[in-house]
Amino acid sequence: MSEILNIAAALTVWARELESRNAQTGDPEYALDAEHLYLLSAYFYRFYDVYPYIPTLDEVTTAGNVTINDITVGSITTTLSFGITPNVVYYNTGTGLLTYGPAAGLSPGLYSQTADSIPVTNTIVETTLIDGGVGTLSVPANGFKIGDSFIAYFSGKISCVNNEKIQIRCKSGSITLADTGLITLAAATNKNWELYINFTIRSIGAAGVAAIATSGRFSYNKDSNNSPESVGFYNLNNTTFDTTINNTLDVTVQWNSANPLNSIYTDMFNLYRIF
Repeated sequence: MSEILNIAAALTVWARELESRNAQTGDPEYALDAEHLYLLSAYFYRFYDVYPYIPTLDEVTTAGNVTINDITVGSITTTLSFGITPNVVYYNTGTGLLTYGPAAGLSPGLYSQTADSIPVTNTIVETTLIDGGVGTLSVPANGFKIGDSFIAYFSGKISCVNNEKIQIRCKSGSITLADTGLITLAAATNKNWELYINFTIRSIGAAGVAAIATSGRFSYNKDSNNSPESVGFYNLNNTTFDTTINNTLDVTVQWNSANPLNSIYTDMFNLYRIF
């Protein structure tokens, strides 16, 4: 029975290490893997005093090791396929040991939009430029560290009447990180636009202590000669930004007047960790 406790303890240690890596990198894969390991460890601990059996494992061979799908202790079986992802937890049939390996092929990508956003047309309501995708836009409470840096890239199509005004805000939940202010636009008809945003964590803590610097540039092609126009922006939020709570990125747009000829949507959006 000591093997069960040893396995449970090892899994807990690995989970804590991954939580630390998540806090250092902000990579959600580490947090997810840690959760999986905690679930597995809790299963072993739960049945240690109840069933005098060594667990048996339902396995699927994967590149020399086997991925755990189910664990049976005594007469009780738990399915782990929902929680244990490939390349995370293995049972080595040669050594009889559980081993752990971080998910292969981790990239700096945090979120990738997979569909066009809903066009923001004929309205003055502040509306998100982000649509559904894969990955995460959230960093959990206390998940940032000083120096963490990210870049967001957007592209899409825009149409507007001459001298229309638009405003773009970078937000974490309801907290504004940066604001372009009103941008006066030239006439544009189904033209390309791009937006680059950089974020860097300068300090961590509660509101009034934490600080995040945000800079970016919005550009678009106008009808006249299809020539580009652009505007840059920068803001340091050291008053309302709070790293002790969950932070979820949003980027919104707002027209200054409602007009059926004013429309903007996103066709690509990617969020990356760069430091």
